[in-house]
Amino acid sequence: ESCKFVYEELRRKKAAIPELKALARDVIRLSNLFTREREKLPPGYLTDEGLRKAYIHYFLPANINKIHTPLQELSLHPGNVLLKERLQILDLGCGPGTAILGMLEYFSSRREDHPPLLDFTAVDAVQENLSETITQFTHLTRQRPIKATLNTSNATVERFLTRCRDKNSYDIIVM
Repeated sequence: ESCKFVYEELRRKKAAIPELKALARDVIRLSNLFTREREKLPPGYLTDEGLRKAYIHYFLPANINKIHTPLQELSLHPGNVLLKERLQILDLGCGPGTAILGMLEYFSSRREDHPPLLDFTAVDAVQENLSETITQFTHLTRQRPIKATLNTSNATVERFLTRCRDKNSYDIIVM
């Protein structure tokens, strides 16, 4: 569903050949930073617009379902936290919302009489990531029959945890 949204956006904007070439160059650049040049990957790499677009258009669709396996394993645990009426989920360093989108897809595809309310808190030091998370979250929750809320915090993980120590408890924490 998210992949489809990305492709629709590209088609809607009628991306020109030069824009696609720039996107391809940025995908290669980001791929190199993720692999061969890992030591050069800066903490706020998604502040770079080209790298952010490369991640959203190429890496996000490939990574979105990776959260499904740990969620499936949690569902098999004797204390199955996924059966709660309301799940509070903290995503530390959420990036453009990859894990959140994956969880929305996971829960919306399950056949449950009473699916949980998903109460997400997304934390990232890069405001552009939070903006993208909000955009993708809004799009997906309009397309899928799922009850979910999203709160965002523009902060480093350390600053968020210092500010919120002992104030909230979460059922699931993603990093």
